[in-house]
Amino acid sequence: MPEMPEVETLARKLRRSIVGKQVAEVRLSGFSLRKPIADTFSTVLRGRTIVRILRRGKYIIAEMKPKAYWVIHLGMSGSVLYRPGSSAPAKHTHAIFRFEDSSELEYRDHRRFGLLSAYEVPRLKLVPEVCSLGMDPLLGSFKAQWLLPRLNKSHQEIKSFLLDQSKIAGLGNIYACESLFYARIHPSRRCYTLDRSEAARLVNAIRKVLGSAIRNKGTTFSDFMDSNGDPGDNQRFLRVFQREGEPCYRCHNPIERIRQGNRSSFYCSCCQVWTLLLKGRSEMTESYRKCSHCKGTGKCRNCHGTGRLALQKGKACTSCYPHGSGNCQNCRGLGGFDASGNPAKAE
Repeated sequence: MPEMPEVETLARKLRRSIVGKQVAEVRLSGFSLRKPIADTFSTVLRGRTIVRILRRGKYIIAEMKPKAYWVIHLGMSGSVLYRPGSSAPAKHTHAIFRFEDSSELEYRDHRRFGLLSAYEVPRLKLVPEVCSLGMDPLLGSFKAQWLLPRLNKSHQEIKSFLLDQSKIAGLGNIYACESLFYARIHPSRRCYTLDRSEAARLVNAIRKVLGSAIRNKGTTFSDFMDSNGDPGDNQRFLRVFQREGEPCYRCHNPIERIRQGNRSSFYCSCCQVWTLLLKGRSEMTESYRKCSHCKGTGKCRNCHGTGRLALQKGKACTSCYPHGSGNCQNCRGLGGFDASGNPAKAE
């Protein structure tokens, strides 16, 4: 499914090719997409000129003159192709937009989960698809100070939080997995367990991952292509997504996959420890001893499940089962015990 970097790539291409052009004709296939195309869709667009191309989340929005907004969503398999002249429509073409200079824009979608709509409203905020969207992660206001209070109020798993378009608009499965890897956060962590430093790491990771994907013109596994028909190149730079069983680029342990909802999450169990702690390691009950290596801060290899106690070979912690899962007192920053149950000595 095209996510925000793919949509941003497409929007940048369309800004160079169709801004300033007037829609002369709209031809539709007659098939419904995610929802039926309104009967007034063609009438609203015909005769209007494209003033600018915007992106909100995963939506491409063309602002028209006289005032109207043309909304495009690619769904699971949609694509938008620009042609300088007319030609026969390809298979699965559901809309052709011809401009006054005879150039055309073609919308294809073989799975028909996309969306085409147009609204005669005075402001963008009144467009139904836009008004419910959350923060755009490319905006300057997307910072840890904005994110942390929202994490503190949420009991969702962090992966589900990132995919919620009403919270952060534009992230999908690929870039959520990649961002969590760079931030060293397990996808099953509960949001309210993340502290300020982890929120800052996550914000930086999201910005890094999205920026890199946009520079590489998006990720193409099967369907995505830009308006010129060129595929993206970012799939060559993914660190965890669809790499189950392959070695982690950071620690060389195999990448794992779990199911969250109806999606696959890819992660490194060594780099992204599923810590079971609630907020504040300093507030742990006195019935448990804190790790004697890092004094309960969790900033040692034992507490990250990477295993100094595992015969000093850099393997996963052998005190927990499965090894390296973080399910022991050492890996939770509580223990200070070795695999035999004896108090571990501080380095």
